[in-house]
Amino acid sequence: MNNTSIFTNTIEEFLDEPNTLESLDDHNPLDDHNPLDDILDDDDLLDEPISEPLDEPINKKILKSKYEWEPLSDIWVEKLLSNNFFIKNDSYSISIENALSNAGFKTTKNTLCKYISKYINSLSIIDFSQIIKDYRLKYKNSINIGNWDPYSVVNKKDFIKIIKGKDFFFQPDHTTLYLISNSLKINIVVLYSDYSIFFTNNKQIDLTPKMTMLYSSNEINLNLCDDLENNSYYFPLGLKNKNKIKTSFLYSNLHKYKEILNLLDTSKLLESHTMNATRVSGSLNDIINYIEDKMKMSLSNNDKKIVFKLLVEKIN
Repeated sequence: MNNTSIFTNTIEEFLDEPNTLESLDDHNPLDDHNPLDDILDDDDLLDEPISEPLDEPINKKILKSKYEWEPLSDIWVEKLLSNNFFIKNDSYSISIENALSNAGFKTTKNTLCKYISKYINSLSIIDFSQIIKDYRLKYKNSINIGNWDPYSVVNKKDFIKIIKGKDFFFQPDHTTLYLISNSLKINIVVLYSDYSIFFTNNKQIDLTPKMTMLYSSNEINLNLCDDLENNSYYFPLGLKNKNKIKTSFLYSNLHKYKEILNLLDTSKLLESHTMNATRVSGSLNDIINYIEDKMKMSLSNNDKKIVFKLLVEKIN
């Protein structure tokens, strides 16, 4: 019986075809690789069925004895205009699966790989090829995607075998975060140690999607300055709300948390910083410099137009 289908085509075939995806470079080290002809949804890809619930309650007594919440740095407080964000900082939470578990989405490396495998197998070869193309571009630009070579991936099965490897470590690059978001059907906000913020903002997630927050750093000890390392580490990030720290949120309830809305929408943060900047005496350039210093980012031309408009409205 012939099981060959579109899903058994290799990435290279689609990258090389006209009117589809372009190859990243002319030289392809995979020319001598023999693509696997097995169907892509066979048992060795998914192993046993996924049975572990992602939001199973976690033993709070165990968490209390092992983890301590630490406030974000003063620089983050200035940027976010809030001192209510905390990191659960310890060496047990260096992987994204552990960080997700400690943020309320109980999972393991094995379970996470199964969800991603299931998602990958649901994609068309064109959509999957785009993911690998994104990884290859990051690889070429020396963006850390982990200790693997995306040019060694010919088809879905190759990729799934890589992420299931015991030495594979999920990195906080945007492609990986989108992959995890789509697989687990949750949105993820990540604060990076360079003071940038990334939000998956996956609008394709149905029903009442949940959102969780993580902090990513190159250094396990967050009290030290970050050094460039081979791996980046994940830590649960929470918002102090009354006497509790929340790490996950329903979209239907986000309106209750102004600080979360500011986190997800840079324009709201920009507006708040601009209003604070009106107390600074000086030229427009001085105000722009003040806002850039507080937000730890360079304002785009469009941002500067927004600032100017807000200042004019304030004067009038």
